[in-house]
Amino acid sequence: MGPGRARENVCCGHRECFTTQEYFRATALDHNVLQLQIRLHADYRAEIPNFHPNGYRKASYRQYTLSQYGYLGRGIRRVAPSCVVCLSEGGFHPQMVFIYMGYRSD
Repeated sequence: MGPGRARENVCCGHRECFTTQEYFRATALDHNVLQLQIRLHADYRAEIPNFHPNGYRKASYRQYTLSQYGYLGRGIRRVAPSCVVCLSEGGFHPQMVFIYMGYRSD
């Protein structure tokens, strides 16, 4: 396991894991919420919406990040806990195959 993976292989550490809360499931795993988030993100960036599996995964990460930290951007990054990564990679679409991107500091 490389240094990046070791840094990411950590649960949120809360007494009750954040991913077990209904709020997380409703905002970061719900298909309709993520679809809207993808549309909003694409509109904001003047891009074409990405409704492929990696688009849903990234939308799930954005929803988690927004709910936990507020704004993050260039130079302001946080590593998503492994509990969030595992569910975001396929918890809401078990038939989809996700390609793991990993943490990027920039």
